[in-house]
Amino acid sequence: MIDYSYLHEIEFIEFKTKIPRSRQSLAQCLLREGFTLHDDLFCVDRTDKVPPWQHPSIIETSVIDQQDEVYDYSEGVWDCLQLKYLLAFLPFDFAGQFVECAQRLSERLNIRPEYGGRIITAKALYAKLETAKSEVLKETGELPGTENLAIFIQSTYPRR
Repeated sequence: MIDYSYLHEIEFIEFKTKIPRSRQSLAQCLLREGFTLHDDLFCVDRTDKVPPWQHPSIIETSVIDQQDEVYDYSEGVWDCLQLKYLLAFLPFDFAGQFVECAQRLSERLNIRPEYGGRIITAKALYAKLETAKSEVLKETGELPGTENLAIFIQSTYPRR
Protein backbone atom coordinates (compact mmCIF):
# COMPACT_ATOMS: atom_id res chain seq x y z
CA MET A 1 0.00 0.00 0.00
CA ILE A 2 1.33 3.44 -0.93
CA ASP A 3 1.80 5.94 1.89
CA TYR A 4 0.09 9.23 1.04
CA SER A 5 0.63 10.88 4.42
CA TYR A 6 2.96 13.44 2.77
CA LEU A 7 -0.14 15.00 1.20
CA HIS A 8 -1.35 16.17 4.63
CA GLU A 9 -4.98 16.08 3.56
CA ILE A 10 -6.12 16.49 7.16
CA GLU A 11 -4.18 17.63 10.20
CA PHE A 12 -5.96 17.43 13.53
CA ILE A 13 -5.67 18.09 17.21
CA GLU A 14 -7.58 16.49 20.05
CA PHE A 15 -9.06 17.72 23.29
CA LYS A 16 -9.32 14.73 25.63
CA THR A 17 -11.25 14.84 28.88
CA LYS A 18 -10.46 12.77 31.95
CA ILE A 19 -14.15 12.79 32.91
CA PRO A 20 -16.84 12.62 30.19
CA ARG A 21 -18.62 15.93 29.56
CA SER A 22 -22.04 16.91 28.31
CA ARG A 23 -22.46 16.98 24.52
CA GLN A 24 -25.14 19.65 24.88
CA SER A 25 -22.69 21.95 26.68
CA LEU A 26 -20.05 21.25 24.03
CA ALA A 27 -22.50 22.12 21.25
CA GLN A 28 -23.30 25.44 22.95
CA CYS A 29 -19.58 26.17 23.35
CA LEU A 30 -18.86 25.44 19.68
CA LEU A 31 -21.73 27.65 18.55
CA ARG A 32 -20.43 30.50 20.74
CA GLU A 33 -17.02 30.08 19.08
CA GLY A 34 -18.50 30.58 15.62
CA PHE A 35 -19.01 26.98 14.54
CA THR A 36 -22.05 26.09 12.45
CA LEU A 37 -23.88 22.79 12.73
CA HIS A 38 -24.33 21.18 9.30
CA ASP A 39 -26.61 18.17 9.75
CA ASP A 40 -24.50 16.40 12.42
CA LEU A 41 -21.10 18.06 11.89
CA PHE A 42 -19.80 21.26 13.48
CA CYS A 43 -17.69 23.38 11.12
CA VAL A 44 -16.11 26.80 10.84
CA ASP A 45 -17.11 27.90 7.36
CA ARG A 46 -15.21 30.18 5.07
CA THR A 47 -16.73 33.56 4.28
CA ASP A 48 -14.79 34.17 1.08
CA LYS A 49 -15.59 32.94 -2.43
CA VAL A 50 -14.49 29.30 -2.46
CA PRO A 51 -13.05 27.81 -5.65
CA PRO A 52 -14.59 24.41 -6.46
CA TRP A 53 -11.36 22.48 -5.72
CA GLN A 54 -11.02 23.95 -2.22
CA HIS A 55 -12.87 22.98 0.92
CA PRO A 56 -15.68 25.28 2.10
CA SER A 57 -14.84 24.78 5.79
CA ILE A 58 -11.71 25.84 7.62
CA ILE A 59 -12.35 23.47 10.51
CA GLU A 60 -14.42 20.32 10.91
CA THR A 61 -14.99 18.39 14.11
CA SER A 62 -15.41 14.85 15.31
CA VAL A 63 -17.02 14.35 18.71
CA ILE A 64 -16.11 11.04 20.29
CA ASP A 65 -17.35 9.05 23.26
CA GLN A 66 -15.49 5.88 24.22
CA GLN A 67 -13.77 5.72 20.81
CA ASP A 68 -17.06 6.00 18.87
CA GLU A 69 -17.95 9.11 16.91
CA VAL A 70 -21.26 10.57 18.09
CA TYR A 71 -23.69 12.81 16.24
CA ASP A 72 -26.49 13.66 18.69
CA TYR A 73 -25.77 16.77 20.73
CA SER A 74 -29.04 16.95 22.65
CA GLU A 75 -27.95 14.34 25.18
CA GLY A 76 -25.06 12.09 26.12
CA VAL A 77 -21.40 12.75 26.83
CA TRP A 78 -18.09 13.08 25.01
CA ASP A 79 -14.51 12.37 26.01
CA CYS A 80 -12.60 13.52 22.91
CA LEU A 81 -13.09 16.41 20.51
CA GLN A 82 -11.08 16.45 17.28
CA LEU A 83 -10.54 19.68 15.38
CA LYS A 84 -9.62 18.92 11.79
CA TYR A 85 -7.81 21.29 9.45
CA LEU A 86 -8.00 20.21 5.79
CA LEU A 87 -4.52 21.52 5.04
CA ALA A 88 -4.16 20.26 1.46
CA PHE A 89 -7.50 21.75 0.38
CA LEU A 90 -7.11 25.24 1.85
CA PRO A 91 -4.79 28.15 1.17
CA PHE A 92 -2.29 28.25 4.03
CA ASP A 93 -3.63 31.67 5.06
CA PHE A 94 -6.32 29.82 7.04
CA ALA A 95 -3.80 27.99 9.26
CA GLY A 96 -3.62 30.91 11.67
CA GLN A 97 -7.39 30.92 12.08
CA PHE A 98 -7.30 27.19 12.88
CA VAL A 99 -4.61 27.73 15.53
CA GLU A 100 -6.43 30.72 17.06
CA CYS A 101 -9.68 28.76 17.26
CA ALA A 102 -7.86 25.84 18.89
CA GLN A 103 -6.35 28.20 21.45
CA ARG A 104 -9.72 29.77 22.30
CA LEU A 105 -11.36 26.34 22.65
CA SER A 106 -8.52 25.18 24.85
CA GLU A 107 -9.16 28.08 27.20
CA ARG A 108 -12.94 27.68 27.10
CA LEU A 109 -12.82 23.91 27.68
CA ASN A 110 -9.85 24.12 30.08
CA ILE A 111 -8.17 21.29 28.18
CA ARG A 112 -4.76 21.46 26.52
CA PRO A 113 -4.80 20.28 22.90
CA GLU A 114 -2.82 17.27 21.73
CA TYR A 115 -1.20 16.74 18.35
CA GLY A 116 0.07 13.25 17.62
CA GLY A 117 -0.68 12.23 21.20
CA ARG A 118 1.39 15.02 22.76
CA ILE A 119 0.30 18.29 24.32
CA ILE A 120 1.06 21.18 21.99
CA THR A 121 1.16 24.97 22.26
CA ALA A 122 -0.38 27.30 19.70
CA LYS A 123 3.08 28.35 18.49
CA ALA A 124 4.23 24.74 18.10
CA LEU A 125 0.99 23.81 16.31
CA TYR A 126 1.48 26.59 13.78
CA ALA A 127 5.07 25.41 13.25
CA LYS A 128 3.81 21.84 12.63
CA LEU A 129 1.36 23.15 10.03
CA GLU A 130 4.16 25.14 8.37
CA THR A 131 6.28 21.99 8.24
CA ALA A 132 3.38 20.07 6.68
CA LYS A 133 2.93 22.85 4.09
CA SER A 134 6.62 22.67 3.24
CA GLU A 135 6.44 18.88 2.87
CA VAL A 136 3.47 19.15 0.51
CA LEU A 137 5.38 21.67 -1.60
CA LYS A 138 8.57 19.59 -1.58
CA GLU A 139 6.82 16.34 -2.49
CA THR A 140 4.31 17.64 -5.04
CA GLY A 141 5.63 20.98 -6.24
CA GLU A 142 2.29 22.54 -5.22
CA LEU A 143 1.15 24.63 -2.29
CA PRO A 144 -1.91 23.67 -0.24
CA GLY A 145 -5.16 24.91 -1.76
CA THR A 146 -4.03 24.83 -5.39
CA GLU A 147 -6.13 23.27 -8.11
CA ASN A 148 -3.23 21.11 -9.29
CA LEU A 149 -2.76 19.64 -5.81
CA ALA A 150 -6.49 18.86 -5.59
CA ILE A 151 -6.33 17.12 -8.98
CA PHE A 152 -3.29 15.13 -7.89
CA ILE A 153 -4.93 14.06 -4.63
CA GLN A 154 -8.09 13.04 -6.48
CA SER A 155 -5.95 10.89 -8.80
CA THR A 156 -4.73 8.86 -5.78
CA TYR A 157 -8.26 7.52 -5.13
CA PRO A 158 -9.48 4.88 -4.68
CA ARG A 159 -6.64 3.85 -2.40
CA ARG A 160 -5.92 0.22 -1.76
